[in-house]
Amino acid sequence: RSPSRGLGDVYKRQLAAPCRACPPPPPTSPSPPPPVPVPRRYAERCSLTAAERAPLWAEGDVALFTALREGLNLLPLEAAFIAGSARALRRAGKGPAGSAAQPPCAVVLSEFSPAALTLNGSFRINPWSKDKAAATIGRALRADPAERDARAAKDLAYAADRTAETWSLQVCRGLCHGRAGVG
Repeated sequence: RSPSRGLGDVYKRQLAAPCRACPPPPPTSPSPPPPVPVPRRYAERCSLTAAERAPLWAEGDVALFTALREGLNLLPLEAAFIAGSARALRRAGKGPAGSAAQPPCAVVLSEFSPAALTLNGSFRINPWSKDKAAATIGRALRADPAERDARAAKDLAYAADRTAETWSLQVCRGLCHGRAGVG
């Protein structure tokens, strides 16, 4: 017979006994009033379609991706592609009237995202470091048009030349080999 066999009964008795160090529980209070119904004023959405995202990234100032960990998320690549394409269209005079001087959307990307291995034109942040992340986001917002153009061109060159499958395979190879960057 196991010496610890009767310990289960002792443990149950200890749990059932009142704690002498704690004050007794308060007397039961009347049940709380029923919740007041709140009118619904908005609809929460988990995601946007590509058609809804494209104008945001084409005309926005910053596309912010702050993942602490994630799988193969193609949204940063899509944002970089659209921002770079919008830049090229504006320079060719095919953008909206008066938009030629607007700098492209800056991509701010968590260093923990697999896309950080490939989008070398993005601004990188560590989401765990809120002060440094805020400073980098501020730097992206204040970046002069020439810097944002150069960054967008670098990312567009990468994004336009690779399919999602190619990009995914490159990221996987880079992660498997423990490299800090994938070209």
